[in-house]
Amino acid sequence: MKININEIQRFCTHDGPGIRTTVFMSGCPLSCKWCHNPESKFSDNKIFFTESKCVNCKICEKFDCKAHIFKENKHIFNRKKCFGCGECANQCPSKALENTLLETEIDDIFEEIIKDKVFYGETGGVTLSGGEPFAQADAAFELLKKCKDNKINTAIETCGFFDSTYIEKFSSVVDLLLWDIKDTNENRHIKNIGVSLNTILENLFAADKAEIKIRLRCVILKGINGNSEHIKEINEISKKIRNLQGIDLIPYHPYGESKYKRLGITDTFDSPKYIPSDSLIKALKKQLYTKSF
Repeated sequence: MKININEIQRFCTHDGPGIRTTVFMSGCPLSCKWCHNPESKFSDNKIFFTESKCVNCKICEKFDCKAHIFKENKHIFNRKKCFGCGECANQCPSKALENTLLETEIDDIFEEIIKDKVFYGETGGVTLSGGEPFAQADAAFELLKKCKDNKINTAIETCGFFDSTYIEKFSSVVDLLLWDIKDTNENRHIKNIGVSLNTILENLFAADKAEIKIRLRCVILKGINGNSEHIKEINEISKKIRNLQGIDLIPYHPYGESKYKRLGITDTFDSPKYIPSDSLIKALKKQLYTKSF
């Protein structure tokens, strides 16, 4: 079976318990304004272009799409002509052009995962992230099943916006759901995320009913959801989850800003003013609901 990924990261320590191999799957149903993996939003291949790496070899100029031209030794990339075949990136010697998506076989991904098994110990394992892994539900299930058959701990980082029928099926192959709560205000959620919060919460409680362990992950942005009202709502949600393993408040960071530029996306989130201070995060953490995790 085929699977579309953006990348594989090894020795991760923030994507679940222990040391983990994180597979970033492509495609996402949300449109978060502050997304720091914009390349993973797409289900098709896009091209990263880093102008400073271009050596003016002009190899990319030969392709039929004519998306790449050079004027006065300046590389101009016309993305409207690009249809994402990736050949320009495949032949770029300086990596100024890079594909964002790799279509490969599940067996090939598992071969990469199994190389890391020796490092997992008793708590580590594999995390599917993205993007949204449930956007490729069949592929995600088959990959996690291979992991479970080989006694590898599994986790999925999810936005929670998916077909609820997946929950029962995945309960047999996933040990932990890292569940993103983007915001708890419905109007802001629709404005900044693009969908209603209701489906996400319905799936969250259904996953809990299916006895899947859950850890909430909440990105905090100053001036948007970095306030006591948001934490109060997170607490109310948390109290309803029997299988809650913890709550993470994650400070917003602008690390994805350079990715937007490399994708040719100019209408980006005004990031610097939304970065929360350490003192704000510390104060909000003190307000979090806690139980014996």
